[in-house]
Amino acid sequence: MITLEKIGFSPVKGFQLQYLPSAYLTTHGLEWDRDFFIFDEEGKAILHGISSFLPIKAEYDPELDTLSFTFPDGYVISGSAKPQGDPFVYDHLTIRDIDLIWLDNELDEAMSDRTGETVRFARVAETGQGVDVYAVSMVSFESVADLSARAGKELEPGRFRSTFEISGVDEPYAEESWTGRHMRVGEVEIEILTSVPRCAITTLNSVSGKRDHNVVRTLSKFREHVGLPEPYPSFAAAPMAVYAHVLVPGRITVGDELVFLD
Repeated sequence: MITLEKIGFSPVKGFQLQYLPSAYLTTHGLEWDRDFFIFDEEGKAILHGISSFLPIKAEYDPELDTLSFTFPDGYVISGSAKPQGDPFVYDHLTIRDIDLIWLDNELDEAMSDRTGETVRFARVAETGQGVDVYAVSMVSFESVADLSARAGKELEPGRFRSTFEISGVDEPYAEESWTGRHMRVGEVEIEILTSVPRCAITTLNSVSGKRDHNVVRTLSKFREHVGLPEPYPSFAAAPMAVYAHVLVPGRITVGDELVFLD
């Protein structure tokens, strides 16, 4: 039986991946997932959490429309998530344009003061537009275990920042052979798409934020490079995990069985 073991989520790109016991999955992905971005003083998006940000837990409260940030030492920053600044268009990794709005509120100053880095927060103009390519990505525990054995180091699944962490596949990387197939998980129906070419964020420990293993190099030793599907630009790298498209939205819960529909 293929089982949904963990549901990965982060309201702010590049911050610590969190795990939800249950969530509502829309056609654009998990509600409020990657809806916020953080930029440096030069106006560049900080996507990989390098330095201060990956170990920080970001939480969004939809009822109060607030963001809070918990640092590893327990220090907390919180404030309004309502944008007060101007809208702008952000070229996201040359993959596509995303409409964002600057928050321009107390969170900018508080985070800058705490980290010593001048930053600004922005929010997507339409929820669900902050994901990199497709709404869902999925990796199996079996794949991560095999990669760990090849790396000579235990690697946590969280560094792949997948929406679904699953168990029970027949063999490592089996999920990448399901392209074109339909599955049901909870109330949701998904279509499996292409493998995920991996980037440098996988070299970072998902808890500490420190670079602890060159995952891209290890993958490249035994896996052929794959590219992003059309119409996305050319980017090829060794794969790990698989993308999926949401056909029927609904609620998913840890422990749900993933069932093939074809």
